[in-house]
Amino acid sequence: MALPVTMYRWDDPGAPQITEGRPSEFINVFKKCLVEGYGDKQPLGWQIQFEGALNQVSFVNDIATGGSGGSYVLKSENGADEIGEKVIIQCCQSFVDFDNLVQASPKSTYKMKGGTFGYDLFPEWLVIGTSNAFYFITKMTNQTSVSSLNYLYYPAFFVGDFDKIIPSDQNRFILFGGYNGLNDHTNPGSSEYLSGQLVDSGSSSSIKGYTLESPPNFWFFTVRNLFGVGGNSIKNDTAKRETPEITFMSPSYIFNSYSDTHHETRAVNYNSATNPVVRGIMPGLFASQEVGYFNEPLYFIKSINNQLHLNLPSTGDRASAVWINLEQW
Repeated sequence: MALPVTMYRWDDPGAPQITEGRPSEFINVFKKCLVEGYGDKQPLGWQIQFEGALNQVSFVNDIATGGSGGSYVLKSENGADEIGEKVIIQCCQSFVDFDNLVQASPKSTYKMKGGTFGYDLFPEWLVIGTSNAFYFITKMTNQTSVSSLNYLYYPAFFVGDFDKIIPSDQNRFILFGGYNGLNDHTNPGSSEYLSGQLVDSGSSSSIKGYTLESPPNFWFFTVRNLFGVGGNSIKNDTAKRETPEITFMSPSYIFNSYSDTHHETRAVNYNSATNPVVRGIMPGLFASQEVGYFNEPLYFIKSINNQLHLNLPSTGDRASAVWINLEQW
């Protein structure tokens, strides 16, 4: 059953603000959007599972609406609340305490001010989600169009349940975006592993997930679409500035990374009931066959098939072709 989508914005009346770039401001955005609500907007229906010391909190999605009960865990890197201090985020299938996460993702760190390339404050955030999953995106105030991104990154990631293909799949709560490969990551997150994995770059392992065995084993996954990764890496100055109507969009499929080609050494995965080739579908995330929109404002929303979609812009001076559905997943 499709769930309704809500988009929360920094410029909504009563929205929480990131004014200095402290961990508490970053975490408060999720408290308000997931659990408490603000202004005239109701929350997504998640719950605070546990709140520990300063800037430590675990959220859980809504089992009553079909959620897996997975946990989204945040804590400030140094246990403080300094300007520019990193926040460590992880996802897990089961939360015991902040140092004991069952079937955990790699660590990914974010900070809302400063960075390797001298980034300023990232105050203009969006949370787009349901009771089971959400996307987080934020940018600097001077990032006013896709063209202004150029080679600058902006924090963006997905947390929550993917749409399962196997009915009994309980290991579907994931973190996608913000880390390079499957190792703990200590740089500010970027869109490169949301938009980039689907459109701009070569395929690589970008999600650490778990098989359906009991007990499960960790495995590597990547996200792909029908157009082929890298197929729309368009820098042509004419094409990237066009604003075509969208005639076809591909869902974003979660693939077993070791089953990317038909090969005898990987044949076991094709008929596997516990580690199949295609594991699931990213909720609400699409790639269009048409590309462009380089001069459109951030954030750019377009009606496609009578439903509103947010453009997830490409970086690296490229055309954009990735969209998040804003109405239902």
